[in-house]
Amino acid sequence: MASKAMLPLLVSFPEDVEIPVKRVLHMWIAEGFVPFDSSDEERETTIENVAEQYLMELVKRELVQVRLNSSGNIKTCRLHDLMRDLCVLKARQEKFLSFHNIQRDNESDGSSSSMATEVESTCETRRLSLYMREIGEGKVTPRLEQIRTMPHVRTLMFLQYGKTTKWMWQQVQPIFINRKFLRVLKLDNLDGVVGSLPKSVGDLVHLRFLSLVSSRFTGLPQSMGNLVCMEFLDLFTGRYVWVSMPNVLWKMRRLRYLRLPYDFDVKKKCHGARKKLQMGTLKNLRTLTKKCDVNDVGKLTNLQKLTVNERNESIEWEIFSQLTKFKLKHLRSLFFLFR
Repeated sequence: MASKAMLPLLVSFPEDVEIPVKRVLHMWIAEGFVPFDSSDEERETTIENVAEQYLMELVKRELVQVRLNSSGNIKTCRLHDLMRDLCVLKARQEKFLSFHNIQRDNESDGSSSSMATEVESTCETRRLSLYMREIGEGKVTPRLEQIRTMPHVRTLMFLQYGKTTKWMWQQVQPIFINRKFLRVLKLDNLDGVVGSLPKSVGDLVHLRFLSLVSSRFTGLPQSMGNLVCMEFLDLFTGRYVWVSMPNVLWKMRRLRYLRLPYDFDVKKKCHGARKKLQMGTLKNLRTLTKKCDVNDVGKLTNLQKLTVNERNESIEWEIFSQLTKFKLKHLRSLFFLFR
């Protein structure tokens, strides 16, 4: 049963953490856990709806706990403690998922370094969660080098406790280089990151899910245009990070979910004016969160949810007047956030 296969993926998140349900559903779809065929399409059912049905099946069987929002919709979820223990055991037995704690220790002589490992790494590991802790001075351990050589990883999640340092990012960055099978890459909350996302991310041609939420990347590489299989892209790095973006999103025609940085500009200016992102080719897009520039929104014919972020209230009516011209027959929710 597909819903049972989805359970172990919830274990990749830290224990006792309320997991955003949207994040879970997107990762399930990106991993290929959610079956979807022509009959579903004929019923005008989206793959997100199918994924939610599987989640509700787990909830009804009391395998997963959920928390509702003010509208009565599921906001977050988590595994029951006993179920999580069973899933961890199953993940270990089947090499479904591997957990690693990466840290550098400062002992009395100032020269030692250690990394605790909960699950033994093997070349067969498909999903990897890295828990990063900054403790003191140190160097890379042989165990970290071993992780870098695991060739078949499909999901890679970086989970940090406390402040992420530049040292930690430098050590773990090569782990996701040349991962030709990688489908899911989660790089959230890396507040110690300095500079741009590496160009090598463009080599991950099978990537379907990429999240940079609350990380401090200030630039995205032109090579992201190679990620034509991308379906879920969350670039919301935070309100105080200005991001330089390449104009390549139009190549990601399979995109279903897109959240842009709060503040960004587009590389290469045209005739002295700031160039706009081209997105008119994203016919498959269902959810979009962006600033007030509504250029090309009218071409996103399958858009179901649109959230507009803007600091300047003076352009409020201009935005409304533009949107009324569009024929977005599938649009179900529209939010304006003026700050």
